[in-house]
Amino acid sequence: MNFDRTIRRLSYSATLRRLVRTFGLADVARNVYLKTYADKHQRCTYEVAGYKGSFWARTPSELRVIEAITFRETALPVLLKHVRPGETIMDVGANRGVYTILLAQAVGASGHLLALEPDSRSFERLAENVQLNDLGDRVFSFKLALGREAGTAELCLFDEAMAAISQVREDAADVPREIISVLSGDEFIAKYRLPHPNVVKIDVEGFEFAVLQGLSETLRQSTCRLICCEVHPDKLPSGISGELVRELLMDHGFSAMKILPCPPEYHLFAARSNAELD
Repeated sequence: MNFDRTIRRLSYSATLRRLVRTFGLADVARNVYLKTYADKHQRCTYEVAGYKGSFWARTPSELRVIEAITFRETALPVLLKHVRPGETIMDVGANRGVYTILLAQAVGASGHLLALEPDSRSFERLAENVQLNDLGDRVFSFKLALGREAGTAELCLFDEAMAAISQVREDAADVPREIISVLSGDEFIAKYRLPHPNVVKIDVEGFEFAVLQGLSETLRQSTCRLICCEVHPDKLPSGISGELVRELLMDHGFSAMKILPCPPEYHLFAARSNAELD
């Protein structure tokens, strides 16, 4: 296991990656890596904090997107530690469903996972991964974005290597776009008659403040006890800062906070008491 982790860490070394590119071996290295860490059916399995999930990884880029979350991020094991069996979790920006799959294991058969992903490509992978893990009884997926209010938006569809960070942007020229539906979180819950979430995870590449604004009534529910929000300081709209994100949560009763750096972003955990973050 230690050898395996060492190899994975080396694969993220900037020096090693530069050498591989210099000698023209990038494509060969990526395909060898895929064959090493995905099975013959193009699936990979990862365990985080005692919870195991399997994911389709048909290309080297897809494998790296999944691996970046399960292997490198520090927020996922922390979040898994704090969720409880039977809870309802809202995963805003579910992408391929790595958080969704593992959190669904944590809440158990009596819990619910509401997974929202607007990118058609990622949503397809999300649905496939839910089916692969036989979690259709507790995971409910929605091809939808959340924002401050209802409407539509244009989502920039970057190439596969960038699929994990599809964004609503106006400055990306010559990039394919997809028109997506947007609801506020409060409207979403009311429209589909869903239970209010106990835990909300947000990863929306700079639109976290708007998502939180649209969840105002939900955040005021005493049963909503924990927020895990990835904050992207360099992608926030003009006039919006990480401090404003924290102030909004404090205004809704989330007085206890913990920050886990993940440069250039960071994960913000917010709860109603310090005991929730122990």
